[in-house]
Amino acid sequence: MCSVSIGAETVGTDENKSQRQVFLEGIMGSKAVLSIDGKRRLLSSGQKQDGVKVIKIHSDSIEVNIDGKQRRLRMGDHHAVSSPYKQRKSSTVIVSSDARGMYLTVGSINSLPVSFLIDTGATTIAMNSIEAKRLGIDFRMSGQEMMVGTASGNTKAYGVILNKVTLGAITLNNIPAVVIVGRFPVQTLLGMSFLGQLDIQRTGNVMRIKKKY
Repeated sequence: MCSVSIGAETVGTDENKSQRQVFLEGIMGSKAVLSIDGKRRLLSSGQKQDGVKVIKIHSDSIEVNIDGKQRRLRMGDHHAVSSPYKQRKSSTVIVSSDARGMYLTVGSINSLPVSFLIDTGATTIAMNSIEAKRLGIDFRMSGQEMMVGTASGNTKAYGVILNKVTLGAITLNNIPAVVIVGRFPVQTLLGMSFLGQLDIQRTGNVMRIKKKY
C-alpha cells in the first residue's frame, strides 16, 4: 500500500530573481514523487536532481534540501525561500505511461490529493460518488442530475463545478466535472474539461502537459 500526499515549496524572489516551484505530488512507499519546475521526478532518500535533494521520507511529508536550504514539504505547505535560481518560461508536467499504456499521475482537487488517469478521450473530469464524498463535494445539493452511459448501462450522475484542480505546477479553477453514482470509474478520469485548456504533446510513451501562453 502506498500513501499519497500533496505539498509545495515556493522558492521566491526579489526584483532580480524568479520564482521556483517544487511540489510534493505523492509519497509511494520509500520514494517521493516531486514536480520540480514542472518536471516530474521520482526520488528516494539521499537522491538529488535539479538542485533538490530528498533527505528523509515520512508517511505524510518529506524533508528536502532546495539549493542549500532545508525545508519540510507536506500537504498545503507554501514556503518562500530566497534563491538565485532562474525559473523556466513554462510549467510542464511530464507523465510516462505504464505497462498497459495508461497515464497515471497524482494531482489534487480542491487541495486534496487525487490519483488521476489521464484520458484525452473523456470530455470532462469524471469520478465516482465515493471519491466525491471524500473530497467534500456535495454533488446532490449543488450538482445537476443527469444520466450517463457506462459499461453496465445508464447510471445516475451529477454535473458539478470543481473550484480548483491541480496537476504538478498547473492549477486551473472552475472546472466542469461529472460525479457518477457508485464505484465507477475506479480511477478519477482527468478529461478534456481540464486538459483542453492546456498544450499536450505525446512522444513515445511520454506525455508533456503545459500551460498555454
